[in-house]
Amino acid sequence: MSIEGQAKGVLDNSTTQAKDLANDTMKEGRKVFARAADQVVPAVKQTLADVEESASDFFASTTDQIKKHPIQSLLIGFGVGALLGVALRAARRSA
Repeated sequence: MSIEGQAKGVLDNSTTQAKDLANDTMKEGRKVFARAADQVVPAVKQTLADVEESASDFFASTTDQIKKHPIQSLLIGFGVGALLGVALRAARRSA
């Protein structure tokens, strides 16, 4: 066999080995990613459920306070609106 033939054989063998290694690495990477996703997804779902529950409790508490103190709530809303109006007007003038 000539040197060129031997070189081609070595190159073909190296190419095959590199492809096999790349495929094995991809397979292992997919497995690792799948395991990580299996652990992360339930944690994210639980966190979202906790946030939803906290938000629901906050809004329920706020609604209760508004029902208990309607006049004060109205005045607070008016005051917040007035402050926002002043802030927006000042922002427009400076722009």
